[in-house]
Amino acid sequence: MRGLVEPDIFSGTGNLWESPGYLTEQTLHSACQEGYQAGFRSFVLQVHPEKKWEADTFLSDFIKQMKTVCPDCAVTLAAGEYPEKMVRMCSEAGADRYLFRSETAGQGCGGLLCLTDSKREQRKAYLQFLKKDGWQTGVRLTAGSFICCPERLAEELMFLHSLQPEIVEIVPFVPDCSAVSAEEKRDALEMTLYLMGVMRLLLPRVLLPVSEHLESVISGGRELGLLCGANVLIQKLHSSPGGHGQQPDNNIAEEKMRLRHSVEEIGYEIVAERGDCYGFFT
Repeated sequence: MRGLVEPDIFSGTGNLWESPGYLTEQTLHSACQEGYQAGFRSFVLQVHPEKKWEADTFLSDFIKQMKTVCPDCAVTLAAGEYPEKMVRMCSEAGADRYLFRSETAGQGCGGLLCLTDSKREQRKAYLQFLKKDGWQTGVRLTAGSFICCPERLAEELMFLHSLQPEIVEIVPFVPDCSAVSAEEKRDALEMTLYLMGVMRLLLPRVLLPVSEHLESVISGGRELGLLCGANVLIQKLHSSPGGHGQQPDNNIAEEKMRLRHSVEEIGYEIVAERGDCYGFFT
């Protein structure tokens, strides 16, 4: 299990970005504390891929505070490309994993297909840097971008086999518009589940999360993902602006128990561990 929080709703000084409806920094830390008490030992800090923190230390300070409150937990930074100095600040603050998510930043449903050759090479070089720097390194793929381009899929699978990432997140990109047909949604779902199965065979020890997007595409998406090879569930620990996600009046422990029951119904078990990639040594 992973508890998801979004610290990028703050500016570098801890002030709210746009709306008084945004959560306070203390609320986010309280959500982490409640998650810790509910048995979470791994947290994901989801930062918008285009959000930059080079000029401040807010993100690294946030990580330090989390590690102070939850010293035996693992922290995953899900973010875009940062300068080496910023990456090492987060590492020194206590972050353990880096899920590189810029592949879909501003690219729409095309994902990797929308990147130029130079951008693709830059992405590969950054992932290799993270591996060499000692991170449990994660890659994000948009399944829909490969439906009409098997050659690009083959190229990406060969790269991942050589990279041996510790985390692979596969999401079904489905545009939120009425023009999308039921067939297109089904194709995106089927490709996502297919790639999960392929990834489990290609990288047997990989951490393979069930994306929250999968559950939004089809009811029971989490269970389908687990049956296709996923081994990580993510639970949001706070509400998003506009009221999406875990609501303040919902109990985190109760939501986790609900997920536990749904997982047990398909023969799986939720464990109270950090959930590091098997065989990874710092």
